[in-house]
Amino acid sequence: VLGWFTYSHGGCYIKPLSPQPPPEDPAWDGHTPDEGVIYNAACFALDGVDGAPYVHWPTPMFFPSGEGMVGSLIEQVIAMLPLSGAEIGIAPDPAGAGLVGLPVWMWTAQTPESWGPLTASLTALGLTVHAEANATAIGWDMGDGTTQVCQHPGTPYQPEYGASSSPTCGHTYQQPSRHQPGGVYQITATTEWRIDWWIEGTAISGVETRTRTAQTTVRINELQVVTS
Repeated sequence: VLGWFTYSHGGCYIKPLSPQPPPEDPAWDGHTPDEGVIYNAACFALDGVDGAPYVHWPTPMFFPSGEGMVGSLIEQVIAMLPLSGAEIGIAPDPAGAGLVGLPVWMWTAQTPESWGPLTASLTALGLTVHAEANATAIGWDMGDGTTQVCQHPGTPYQPEYGASSSPTCGHTYQQPSRHQPGGVYQITATTEWRIDWWIEGTAISGVETRTRTAQTTVRINELQVVTS
């Protein structure tokens, strides 16, 4: 009935007001609705009620450091999202080899875990926090000192495409990989995730970012021309 117990305000039971008071309400004490939540607080001392049994205050601001109990809920709901790196597809196939000067295609399988959308919700302290994650780009470190940033999951290669370049995400090597460790280029794909979160029934919302990586390799040979 009284809400959740907390020591952070001298030992009180707290419960968010529903609905929240309008912005002009004195309960905000100079704050605005996008800066916190007004709680109803029942504070009791050992000898009974300590002063007024109900007081109101906004939650502490937690942007951008994530401080305070609301910030902790944000981190918890984000941790519930099964974010992963790219489910890498690449042509030529890592089991084979490509050639200097010919296009390499890169892509990720479009699953919720590798590209989104992913959603999660968490209810605690009388608040319900929602989060939705979507990948926005993949940075492909090609292992030859170059990085390709693709705001697209990429286009899976099909044999009928022949030696054409990827329309969405590709690279062309200028040197063979024989001098690289293992004779291959190490490719690292770093997925950028955008996480939109909001607290149900309030004006509080925000955006977080996370990254996840995945790796593969590709062998690039040099075409040898034999003359007589």
